[in-house]
Amino acid sequence: MKVKEATLREVHWRLKWNAGEQANTRLRQALGELSSHFAQLDAGNNGKFLWSKPGNDWIPLSTAEPMQQEELRRMWQELRHSVHEKLAQAPDLAENILSIPNEDYLFFAPLPDGGLQLLVTGWGFMNYRRSMGSVITERREKVQLQDVCIHLMRDGAPLGGETFQLVTPNGLNALRTNEDGSLLLPSKVRVGESFHLRHPDTGKEDSFEVVEGQTDYVWDVTEHTSLSVRATLDDKPLADVPLSVSYHGHDYPLRLDASGAAVLSEVPYHDGASCTVSMGDERQERALELHGENLFEFALHTKLQEPPAPPEVTEEPDGEEILPPAPPAVETFRLKVLDEQGRPFPGMPVLLSQGGRQIPAQLDAEGQAEFNRPDFMEGQPIDVQLQNPARQLPHVSFALEPGESDYVLQERVDRPNPWEDVLMQILLVVVCAFFLTIIGYFAIHFFSFIP
Repeated sequence: MKVKEATLREVHWRLKWNAGEQANTRLRQALGELSSHFAQLDAGNNGKFLWSKPGNDWIPLSTAEPMQQEELRRMWQELRHSVHEKLAQAPDLAENILSIPNEDYLFFAPLPDGGLQLLVTGWGFMNYRRSMGSVITERREKVQLQDVCIHLMRDGAPLGGETFQLVTPNGLNALRTNEDGSLLLPSKVRVGESFHLRHPDTGKEDSFEVVEGQTDYVWDVTEHTSLSVRATLDDKPLADVPLSVSYHGHDYPLRLDASGAAVLSEVPYHDGASCTVSMGDERQERALELHGENLFEFALHTKLQEPPAPPEVTEEPDGEEILPPAPPAVETFRLKVLDEQGRPFPGMPVLLSQGGRQIPAQLDAEGQAEFNRPDFMEGQPIDVQLQNPARQLPHVSFALEPGESDYVLQERVDRPNPWEDVLMQILLVVVCAFFLTIIGYFAIHFFSFIP
């Protein structure tokens, strides 16, 4: 297939080889496999040079998309580097082979896997327009390319082995993430340009602009749905009641408003995952729909208290009625608290604590109180605290023992001695009398000097 042609007056041959089949043969000998990137040269055909290459429909680089152009320029630079490495002993020959009049002599063809194939025509030639024996070339802005790594996420978790598509001018290039949900794009992207991604399962598309120095780009393909709850009690809205929503490992607390409704929005959607809405003892469970209403309705009714059934009466053969045995009474124990002198604390509040549980009571006139034995564990210490509003009394403790129903505890309380108060009052009177005597003595002497 003919790819490019130029007139004899348009370009100038730089190599010492004959510009024809000899040049093609010498090129293959010099470059080996690298020669596949160079088109076949036919010289002197109707006053023109002709370059051809069988196979694909070759496209000029100048008509490619900007991102493709940068990729092709990168491939051209890599090819130049490889040729110089191949001809390291003949650098002038390498430079002459790589001489082309301009970028209009570079062509490409898209590959089935989304890559690009580069083809060089005009190799070994230069324009007739010269300056100091060199080809005049335009100064181009330095192109900065960098790697781009995509991290595919859904609901905060990486999507390993997930298929997505890179949108290119030639179509959609299918790609698949690694086990950790990441993938390095096959070609570098120019800084400042954008690349476009599409997720086939959701149809979601996003574009990302390449930022200098940033290699990793997170693409969240999470889809969101919502659900609503309505609840009534006896056909009236049930207001201010807490709800619990469990969905795909997440728990969402809700509360019914004054109209008996609640809405949960922006829920990360998982196809086929079951959602559970709980309200007290009531519970509903089903899978959510991505675009459905997802309404959970609770219609509750007051449960009437049924009267207790009368006791069953049986008759003995002799005609006597036998009532069923009465339910066993709750076993109790009595606790009595005394001070060191054996005096009770009548009417004083008391608090029993065991294992974080507290049971209050009040001592009777004899300083004792009765408690239900099942409320406490045997063998474990029970803390007893007398709650005296006037002053704090020390704690005492005991443990329930099998078969024991009466317990007497003594508080070590320093009660005030009534004789101490009498002695203090007498001492106070003596001190006051002493000072009054002194004051009277000085007063008499003072007034005796007054005429």
